[in-house]
Amino acid sequence: MCLGQVCAQSMAVTSSLDQPPVLFEGSVLSLRRTGVAQYAANLAIGLARLGLPVATLLSAKDVPGSYHDDLEAAGVALRRPKQLLEKAYWAADRLWPPPAYEHLAGPARVLLFPNNRSFPTKAPQIATIHDLVQLLHPDCIDPGWATRVEARVRHIVERADVILADTHTVAAEIQEAYGVDASRIAIVPCAPAVLPKPRPGDRVPRPGAIIAVGTLERRKNLVRLIAAHRLLSPELRQDHPLLLIGGPGYGSEEIVAAIAGDEHIRIERGVDQHALAALFASAAMMVQPSLYEGFGMPPVEALATTLPLVCSNIPVLVEVTFGLADAYVDPYDPTDIARGISEVLTISRAEVAAKRAAHTSPYSWEHSAELLKGVIESLDR
Repeated sequence: MCLGQVCAQSMAVTSSLDQPPVLFEGSVLSLRRTGVAQYAANLAIGLARLGLPVATLLSAKDVPGSYHDDLEAAGVALRRPKQLLEKAYWAADRLWPPPAYEHLAGPARVLLFPNNRSFPTKAPQIATIHDLVQLLHPDCIDPGWATRVEARVRHIVERADVILADTHTVAAEIQEAYGVDASRIAIVPCAPAVLPKPRPGDRVPRPGAIIAVGTLERRKNLVRLIAAHRLLSPELRQDHPLLLIGGPGYGSEEIVAAIAGDEHIRIERGVDQHALAALFASAAMMVQPSLYEGFGMPPVEALATTLPLVCSNIPVLVEVTFGLADAYVDPYDPTDIARGISEVLTISRAEVAAKRAAHTSPYSWEHSAELLKGVIESLDR
C-alpha cells in the first residue's frame, strides 16, 4: 500500500468547517512561540477575524489545549494527524517527493507554509521565505542546517504559486538569487508585539544599560558589539553596562567566551515581556549590530517607544526602521559601532520622541492579514 493510501485511510482531522479553509502548516506552533510561530499564529488569527475559514495542522505530538487558546478564540480550526502517519509523511519527504500534503492535512482552499519549506499540494500554495542567511551568510549558520534550508528554499521556488517575503530587501534577494519573477513574490511583513506596561515589582537588571535583544547567534554580530563596548571610556562603561538579552544560538559559545571576565557585560536569559517592557523604559539605548536579518523585530519594537536606537547600516534594517534609527553604523567596524553608541548617549528621550512623533508605523498584524487575504483572493481568479 502506498503512503498516499495510508494517509487517506488513517488521517485523523478535527475540523468544524463547512468549506475548505486556508490551511496553515502549523508544526511550528506546537513548539514554543518563537518568532516564526508568532508569525504563523498572528496571520491565521488575522485571516479568521476577516471572515475566512482558517485551519492549521499541528504536530501529532501537540497536546490538545496546550497553548492555542488565541487560535481557537479567533475561530481557527485545529487539526492533528495520527503520530505514525505524520512520521511516515516526514520520512517520505526526506527520501522522495511525498504525496500531496492534503493527504496528511485534509482538504484546503489554499495551503500556506510559513516557515521556509513546502510540500507538493493539489490546491494552490503560498510559502514564506523569511531570509537567505544560508546563501548570503553561510558562516552564520550551521553547515548541515544550511544545506537543508537551501534545499527547502529551492523547493519553495519550484512549487509555490506565491512566495511571501517579510521585506522588500529579502524579496529582491530572492529575485536575484533564484531568478524568480517579481510577480510571484508578495510582501507580507511581520509586526511588533505590543509590550505590556512595566509592573511596579518588575526587576530591572540595570537602569541605563545598553541592550541588545535577540538570539545569541553569530549573525547578530555580538562579538563586535562587545569589542565596541570595550572601546568606550571607563566612565561610560560603568554607567552603561551592556546586556545581551536572549537564548543561545549558533555561535553563542563565541559570545560567551568574548565576555569572560568583563564585569560590565552580561547575558540575561528568560526575560519575559513585562521585564522587557521595563528594560525598554529604563535602558539607555538598544543596539542592533546585525550582519544579516530577514526583518529585525527588536528595532521595530524600539521605534514604537522612546528607546534610542543604534542599528547596523544593512539594507533590511534601514528599510524596517524607515531611516529613523538614531545612528546607523558599519557592523564590521567596532570603532564605528562605538562611535554610534557614544553619539546616541548624548541624545535625550525627549529628542527621540520628537523625532519619531510624525512617524506612524505601517506594521500591524491586521494590515498584514489584509495583505495576505488579497494574495489568497488573487489565486481564486
